[in-house]
Amino acid sequence: MVLPILGCILCVSALAQGVVDKTPIVKLWDRENKKEAILTYGDLRPNARDDGFRGVCAWDACGESKQLLTMGYPDGTPFWASGQGTNIGAIEVLSKEYGIRYARACALTFKYNPGGLSYSTTVHAADGKHEAPAAGAIGYFEVVGLAGNCRSAAVQAQEAAQEAQQKAA
Repeated sequence: MVLPILGCILCVSALAQGVVDKTPIVKLWDRENKKEAILTYGDLRPNARDDGFRGVCAWDACGESKQLLTMGYPDGTPFWASGQGTNIGAIEVLSKEYGIRYARACALTFKYNPGGLSYSTTVHAADGKHEAPAAGAIGYFEVVGLAGNCRSAAVQAQEAAQEAQQKAA
């Protein structure tokens, strides 16, 4: 697997410690709205492809540089099919902590200038299921306001408490 350098350092460190945040963040539906997949914080990677992304926690459906946990729908259907594009028809934010915005381009796997991407508006949990405006429109998403440490607030608080206990001991 090829990971962005910052993502690689954080991911390898977390995996070596056995720390994978399985807190759900997003639900994806296929184009026919028949298949669902849940992505967790453990599926996110800091986007270090371009300085403009500033390590924002992101996910995309393309290539090899992402998911260590979720590679496709539970029946094995991939999120990305060569020559067909993404098989994502709708998205729902499950986390009440953050919103997400998405784009067609796979900006985690491939180098894109963030200013050149056409993003959706920010989608929140309160918005419910958000249908893609066109086939293949959801190939990448990033978590608005979360960068570097791609873990839920609950897991970050737990890690901080453990670190404080270790320093006190």
